[in-house]
Order: sequence, then C-alpha cells, then structure tokens
Amino acid sequence: MAGIRTGLLIWVGIAITGFLPACASQDEGITEAPGSSVAAIAQRAVQDEAVPVDGIAAGLPPQELLPGECGAFFWDRAEPNALRLFENESRGLARYWTGSGVDELNTGARPFAYRPGDRIRREYGFATGTIRLEGEISGLRDGEAVISRALLRIAQSDGTQIVRPLVGLISCQPESAGH
Repeated sequence: MAGIRTGLLIWVGIAITGFLPACASQDEGITEAPGSSVAAIAQRAVQDEAVPVDGIAAGLPPQELLPGECGAFFWDRAEPNALRLFENESRGLARYWTGSGVDELNTGARPFAYRPGDRIRREYGFATGTIRLEGEISGLRDGEAVISRALLRIAQSDGTQIVRPLVGLISCQPESAGH
C-alpha cells in the first residue's frame, strides 16, 4: 500500500509540475500569481505529508487513488496551502480537514466529464453544518482538470459561516496495464 501511495504521489507530482506551468503560460485563460499556482501548491503537498503548524498537522495527508480512480484535490489558496478537501470521485467518499481533525463524508460517485468553463458545485453535510464548494474548471491538460479559483463555504449549525478560497485539481490514476 505504501508503494502505491508513493507511486501515486510521485506520478501526481510529476504530472502537476509538468503540465500546470505550461497551462499557465498557454492562452487557455489560466492566470496565476507566481508561487501561488496550483502546480506549486501541489508540489509542496507531494513533498510534505501534512505541513505542521505549531505542532499540529496542517491539512490532510497525501490521499491515495487506486488504478482507474479519479479524485478532486482542493488546497487552501493561502500559505501553508493545506490540503483542505479531497473527494474520491470513484468511491463516493470525501475527506475534509476541519483544522483540528478530519471529517469523512459520503458522496455519490461522479464520472470524470469536465470541460473548461464548467462550474463545479458540491454540497456535503456533516455533524456541525454544511459545506458548499463552488468553482470553475479553468483548463484541461493531459486529462486533468485545473480549478484555479474555488470557494468553500462552511455553514455551521450555530449560524456562522466560514469562507475559504481554494485551488484544485481533478485527476485520475491510470488503469493498470493488466486491466
């Protein structure tokens, strides 16, 4: 299992760092400030399990996709770019980092059918409220969907709302050669 996770992380890191800078430089409508690109954030996530802040893990650890599975990865736009939300679109499972722990959320499975300009709207219910995610696919490259800007809105049961700007990537692990 560790080998699969390491292989996936290396693959995602190579794929992200190899194609996202090119996306940003092509005329596909993807514009990002230096150092805040999805590629830079994802590369740091590949290098570090979960970035500790004051001795507490900041964000979800790297998430595993099995061959043939697709996943949506959403990082905080602000430093230290914690992996805030992960959804395994094939299994219908999401993980949300609350800041002090991880909530596991059930979702329905989603097909990978994204195009530039497509809006993403997702809603997750959890014990203390509702999470709404909205964003837009800003580009596609090598079968991966880039979300340069997204908003996460957390409506808590006490009536408060938290809004977090995110960046994201939706990627699929290739099928194994034997399938």
